[in-house]
Amino acid sequence: MAITGVVAAPNLQPRNTCLSNTCWNPWENQCKCRPNEEEWDDHLNKCSHPKMEKPPCPPNHKVYCAKSQEEWCEYDEHNEYCKDNGHHVIFECEEKDRDRELKKRCHSKNNKPHCPGEQKWSDQGQKCTCSNGKIWKGNHCKYPPHKKEKKECKEKEKLYCSRTKDDYCEYNEDRDECQDDGKTEVYCCEPDKVEGFLRANYHG
Repeated sequence: MAITGVVAAPNLQPRNTCLSNTCWNPWENQCKCRPNEEEWDDHLNKCSHPKMEKPPCPPNHKVYCAKSQEEWCEYDEHNEYCKDNGHHVIFECEEKDRDRELKKRCHSKNNKPHCPGEQKWSDQGQKCTCSNGKIWKGNHCKYPPHKKEKKECKEKEKLYCSRTKDDYCEYNEDRDECQDDGKTEVYCCEPDKVEGFLRANYHG
């Protein structure tokens, strides 16, 4: 079984037993990282947010990544603190100024503002946010809907979304079946051919 973005991953994984935190995509018949959010990191051997880009700095400065005042590291693109999840910060300074900059830029891990639902406080944006790749909708952090404009249906076709072969609907961006979470599919089909399409293309 192939894993998107993985060069040296085993290809004999049984269905629905995906490596690490990948998820089974029943429409592409393979394990994948979540779309809009993560990519495979060979070093960590799991799906992770992309790295924050290291900024240029003078020779006597260092670059730091931080989740909070207490949780930080010197720049390492594979460290979780240097992953661009929308909440971490990155900065450069002289080593002697590091602690001052951490207090200036980050809250203490035990003193972050309370956020509603699954949102977390972002020292990067100075506000409550969902992690990168998700949107705040209906008091929850959700995956965004599939983009309708990516599909051009023919005259007799309609646009559908499916989570399973039995769980489908006509396209509606508010429906769970239309969330682009790596486990759904959006497709054009004539209404009387939907069930046949699903039987042929769903690998649940």
